[in-house]
Parts: sequence; C-alpha cells; structure tokens
Amino acid sequence: MITNFNQFIAECKATRWEFSADDLSAEEKVYLRREISGWVDTHFEAADTQLQSWYGMEVPTEILKVIASADLDLAQEIYTGGIGDTCQREQLADAVLKHIGLPRWPIYGDGEEASKRFAEQLKEAAPKFGIKILS
Repeated sequence: MITNFNQFIAECKATRWEFSADDLSAEEKVYLRREISGWVDTHFEAADTQLQSWYGMEVPTEILKVIASADLDLAQEIYTGGIGDTCQREQLADAVLKHIGLPRWPIYGDGEEASKRFAEQLKEAAPKFGIKILS
C-alpha cells in the first residue's frame, strides 16, 4: 500500500519507471492527493521557476495543487524536481492553460497570427485566475 510520495517514487525507481499513477489503487491515489493538499509554496519552487523562466507566468500555488492532484505523475515530477525536463515542463504549462480554458501553447508552424491571438487570450484570461503574466 502506497501512502505517500516517497513510497510512490521508490516503487517507480524499483520498476525502472514502469510504475505510474495508473497503477495505483483508488485508495492509494486518495493518500497522495491528501499529501498534495498539505504541500506549501516550497514544494512548488521548481515548478514556479520553470513557469516563470520559460513561459513568463507566475501561477498561484492553489492552482498548482489542483493540477498536481489531477495528474499524480506530474505531481511526482514536481515533488522530485524532474519538472525541469522539457516534456514535463511542457505538460505543466499545458495543464495550467487547460485549467484556465486555453489551448496548448502555440508551436512552430501554428503561424504568427495564432501566436498573437494566443498571447491576447492569455493576457485576458490569466488575471481572472490570479496568474500574473511577467513582462
């Protein structure tokens, strides 16, 4: 029975990362979500750094808690500091955007108009959720 993130991470390492949140029982997920609810700002420092440095967003801890609770594998990356890897960092940014009702960040090939439209939508939507867009 996994009841905390240290146990979850140990199981992931023991299986060479073949174990994931999909393999947890409903009860184990409840334990991990309960632990996330007690996380404070310092638990999210690496996530904050990534979001500010790469995406120019300052996201409230409460939103990050909601995102982590919804995606326990992403929570594990936040917990271990692995959130700095490109894939995980982009998953986090996309989760923030989804939380505020926006599509994924524009990518190369979407075009300049799509990027401009996205930037306008982000500047309009973000403050409604307490997210600061940094200059």
